[in-house]
Amino acid sequence: MKRKLSILITFLLFSYADSIACDCEYLGGFALCNQIADLVVYGKVIGYDSIGTYDQPDNPYSMKFEIIEKIRGIESRKIIIVFGDSGADCRPYINEFKPNSEWILALNNFNRDYEISDCGEFYLPVKNGKVEGQIFGRGRTFDDKNYTYSILRNVVNNPQDYPLYKGKKVIRKDNTGLEYLTDCDQLPKCSMTASEIDKIINKKIQLPTGFMNSNDSYLIHAQVIITSTGKYKFNGLYESNSNTIWGLDNIEKQVDNIIQNITSWESGSDAGKPVTAQILIPILIKKCQCNCH
Repeated sequence: MKRKLSILITFLLFSYADSIACDCEYLGGFALCNQIADLVVYGKVIGYDSIGTYDQPDNPYSMKFEIIEKIRGIESRKIIIVFGDSGADCRPYINEFKPNSEWILALNNFNRDYEISDCGEFYLPVKNGKVEGQIFGRGRTFDDKNYTYSILRNVVNNPQDYPLYKGKKVIRKDNTGLEYLTDCDQLPKCSMTASEIDKIINKKIQLPTGFMNSNDSYLIHAQVIITSTGKYKFNGLYESNSNTIWGLDNIEKQVDNIIQNITSWESGSDAGKPVTAQILIPILIKKCQCNCH
């Protein structure tokens, strides 16, 4: 199963210049960054949890964060621990997050707790009911804007509107040696939109017992290779979770089968010529009290 590497290597190229520095590629606005996170939440800083960072023993290293609303993810706790920078991590310093301030956070699993990245817009302050910061775009603009909370929630719940993989053209190989282009002038086209594919998969998929609780959601990206002749080949799932999720192999097989049987494809093109290319199809798996998945 191919999950993280092909995407994360593209976007998050961490290089440690020395023992107390971090450098990473800027991913972009929150609309992109939240898609590689395990958990997206709106909440409030209760206070600092651990104190002491590299060469600064008085700096906070982690914080207690109260979840007011879980926007996306699998988490039942109301209070979580979020780790920041110790002086050698690609994370923001926790002293940026003042007690009683409110934030939208896109977090990754860190053992049983969470960590926050500083390689893009992974955290947005909420002030007077407005979300501040850069939500859209791939380049750093330094032009923070105010948005309503409903806009932010809509962005997180509609990842198909914000294509994640738009890097430089790179030729890669799948596990059988098939060469494909990670980006091309014109991506492969299918007979359905990404939103339609998402809805059908949520309707047809059978989740393993215990995979999620009511009102949980889980974002995956199906990696699909379309050959220069328009043939379909599944290339695994990219899923943000840093830990192996039980039952994901079963979900991968179902997603592959459903996509194969609901749509047809045309090849992509590069410099006007048909090419074998890969696309990512975001799928937000939902589990609601109404059993709407």
